Amino acid sequence: MKFNTSRLVNATVLFFLASYLTACSSQSMQLSGTSSSALKIAADSSLLKEVSEILTGNSGDVSFLIPSGPRQGKKLTAGKTYFAASGRFCRKILIRDDFSQERYVACNAEPARWELIPVAM
Repeated sequence: MKFNTSRLVNATVLFFLASYLTACSSQSMQLSGTSSSALKIAADSSLLKEVSEILTGNSGDVSFLIPSGPRQGKKLTAGKTYFAASGRFCRKILIRDDFSQERYVACNAEPARWELIPVAM
């Protein structure tokens, strides 16, 4: 009986390739984080109309207390408006109180409506 090395190597490679592909396809897809936090970010991404109006009316540096909504009483500090690569007008935003500080970039999704984008640091 003649021993064929190339057939043995091909069979071994095929076995490991099939095992690898089967293992990859059988794992379930998992989301990182919780869905409730993703929903919270989506719900909190648009600023209230009155806050958006203040940002639209002042293109320079501005700072004020948020008058209502889930961030009521927190201090919002906005940098100057700039034209972003996305084709929208944006500005850096800091929202803080005595206990926390959140950094965002706010961009105008529509005229007089600003949307918050969290900044990871």
